[in-house]
Amino acid sequence: MGKYLGVIMMLMASASVGAAQQGLPKLVIPDGLGVNIHFVGNQAEEVEKIADGGFKFIRMDFSWVHIEKEKGVYDFKPYDELIDSLSAKGIRALFILAYGNPLYDNDMSPHTDEGRAAFVKFVTAGAKHFKGKGILWEIWNEPNIFFWRPQPNVEDYVKLAKAVYPALKKADPDCTVLAPALSGWDYGFLDKAFQLGLLEATDVVSLHPYGAGKPEDATTLYIKVRELIGKYAKKGKQYPIVSGEWGYSSYSKGVSVETQADFITRQFLNNIINNVALSIWYDWRDDGPDPDENEHHFGTVARDMSDKPAYVAAKNLNTVLNSYSFASRISVDSEEDYLALFKKGDALRLAAWTTGKLHKVKLPLDVKEVEIISRDGTQSKAEVKDGYLEIELTQSPQYITPVSDSRMWSIMAAWQVTAEPKLTDKGLVIDVESSVDGVAIPGGKIEISGPGITSAQLSLDDANAAGNAKISTSFISPGTAKSNLTAVLEIKGLSEPIKRVITFTTSVCPRVVVLPPTDKELLFDIYRPSVGSEGSISGKLTVDNVEGVTLIDSSVEFRIPKGQDRVTIRAKTKQQPVSFTAACNLY
Repeated sequence: MGKYLGVIMMLMASASVGAAQQGLPKLVIPDGLGVNIHFVGNQAEEVEKIADGGFKFIRMDFSWVHIEKEKGVYDFKPYDELIDSLSAKGIRALFILAYGNPLYDNDMSPHTDEGRAAFVKFVTAGAKHFKGKGILWEIWNEPNIFFWRPQPNVEDYVKLAKAVYPALKKADPDCTVLAPALSGWDYGFLDKAFQLGLLEATDVVSLHPYGAGKPEDATTLYIKVRELIGKYAKKGKQYPIVSGEWGYSSYSKGVSVETQADFITRQFLNNIINNVALSIWYDWRDDGPDPDENEHHFGTVARDMSDKPAYVAAKNLNTVLNSYSFASRISVDSEEDYLALFKKGDALRLAAWTTGKLHKVKLPLDVKEVEIISRDGTQSKAEVKDGYLEIELTQSPQYITPVSDSRMWSIMAAWQVTAEPKLTDKGLVIDVESSVDGVAIPGGKIEISGPGITSAQLSLDDANAAGNAKISTSFISPGTAKSNLTAVLEIKGLSEPIKRVITFTTSVCPRVVVLPPTDKELLFDIYRPSVGSEGSISGKLTVDNVEGVTLIDSSVEFRIPKGQDRVTIRAKTKQQPVSFTAACNLY
């Protein structure tokens, strides 16, 4: 009996390993949170500590030079040992297919037919060997900087990616491919790569948002990259974006270890808020002891494996919000304040912090008390007085849980609003969709407003039982890359309306660039919308809020002919202005 039981157990274990999760993780904490490592083999102590921190991914070089030391001979043993140790702890791997090999192309990045062919053979062997292990394959690392030798070359990189992608898919049809592991905010490289067809050679667009002064600044990068994807992707094709590597060093000229702890939690949280399914923190472990060496102090743990505040903060996040997913962001007066509701079934928790100075905020809440867990795990309680919770926001995230069910927070979490501008025959309109799923709505109304938006409202009594509503209203574009819409939800029985500020991209709208004025003219370049406009377009530029000048022309008509990207227009004045704003209206 014992012999048969042993056979059954071995079969079950084998089936479990063989059924590794494929593709990107779900947007559930901590499934998509990971760290960059610098080791292979069976490093049991390190893997154990990574697992204890709640991390579910590692990112590591899949180093060509270390795997193929003799032409056509591939040694995967150190990676087998690494994968075995990770799999035992439920951790997946992102492997970077890189770098040069002295056996080919003089140890430079593959740039000849022979070099690319050899790299493809190496990649194919690796993908076949690790088929079914749930590995994410990333094509190179930061090819837009010095990692592409002898110097960055977008044409050569895309040629390589186009050769690698089909080879990976042939070797393992279920594998997921990432590219280009872009360093920083290099829109020029990315735009050119997309022009050359990189999107045909990847499943996911991977970014390394270094250069963000604080984690929340990366939101701007994500918006722009999604706009570029929309510009070049085939119709109906979606490309997720991930944060494949990014961190902040606590060396002598970097951030403090406490700020590093704030940033790792805020990076993970802000990425999830922005629908970024994978966040790899650089680095897992400090690389050295030199206090003045930047590269030595990106780690969540010190060189001796002792906890840094960043490790404690990440572990606490992964524990407190385990199995929670992002629901909605509560809007308050300041855009610097982040009040993010997370949901697990019917359970709700609020992650709260600010990027500004320490201050207090009051939130309407329909319970008597909340429990608060600080960034490092310290627990406390706070009373809700006269229907309001007063909390002190700092740059360290804290987690707030109502001690009983909150109908108000349930509605806030369930209420979803989207805003999408569209170019129609009648000009620009903005379509707003609102839904409240899983919560009964006894009736109420939704009002929308915002810069350039014609105010509108809709009674929820006219919507269906789930609280679904659609509103379409006219829109005058401010000529900027993004704009805001405010939606206010009033529901019978709630003490206060719920406000939601939605930021939306204006890629279907013309973009206005203000040029240096002359003595008697205001000059503007009006650029063609980056998405959805190929033919001739016409419109009118309206200039208002002018100070210190008398306008002769307060509005000027324009036309951008087919095949032309921009047009310069002139608004006549009686003298040079002090300041002004402009709005662009298509018709």
